Amino acid sequence: YFDWKITTPFGKTSAVFEVTASSAKGKDRVQETIPIYPYASYETFATYGSTTESKVTETIQIPQGIRSELGGISVMLSPTLISHLDDSFQYLFNYPYTCWEQTMTRILALGQYIRLKQYLSISELTKDPKSWAVELLREMPRFQYENGGMAFWKPDPRTVDPYLSVFTALGLQWLNASEIKGPDKSRELLIDYVRRLVQGTEAFPAYYGTNVKATVLAMASYVGAVR
Repeated sequence: YFDWKITTPFGKTSAVFEVTASSAKGKDRVQETIPIYPYASYETFATYGSTTESKVTETIQIPQGIRSELGGISVMLSPTLISHLDDSFQYLFNYPYTCWEQTMTRILALGQYIRLKQYLSISELTKDPKSWAVELLREMPRFQYENGGMAFWKPDPRTVDPYLSVFTALGLQWLNASEIKGPDKSRELLIDYVRRLVQGTEAFPAYYGTNVKATVLAMASYVGAVR
C-alpha cells in the first residue's frame, strides 16, 4: 500500500492511471480512468409560482464568489402542478419500510395514482395498482388491536395510536373514490373505535397533549360526519 499527493489542472474531470509491472518472466500493464470531482458543496435555491399571463419575469441575483464551472440555472414549466409529483409517487412505491402508517400511505398513493396516472410521466407499474392496494389492505388486521384501533407494528393496549387509527379511517374513505375497499370486519371495528374517541369513551395515551388531542378529535369528527 502506498499513496501520494497529486494536483490536477483546473477543469479536469477525469484522470488516467497506467501501471506497468515487469520481471524476467514477463510483464503486464493496467490502465484505469478515475473521475475527478470538485472539492465543493452545492447549495440549491428555488422559486416557483403560477400565472395565466403570456409573459413572466423572474429576478435572479448571482452570489459573489461562486464557482462558475459548477452548477447552473434550470427552468421547469408545466401546465399543472400534478406533473411534478412523479418523484413523490416513485418514492412511496419503492419505500423499503413497512410499518402500518407507511403501508397505508403507499396504499393512498396507489389510489391517487389510479386517478392521476394520465397526467404523470412515470413508467407503468409492474403490478396492477388496484390489486396491489387491495393486497396491502389485507395486512390491516395484523396491525389492528381487538378494540379496533391501529398500531404502527405489533398491536396491544400500549401501542394502539389514536392518530394512526383516525388517519387510517380517513384514508379508507379517500380510497372509495378509486373503488378500493379494505377488509369489511376491520373497517367496521375501526369506525367503532373512532366513534368512541369522539364520544370520549376511548382514552388517549398519556403522552398526547391537548393540541394533539384536539386535532385528532377534529379529524375523527370529520370521518364520522362524512360517513
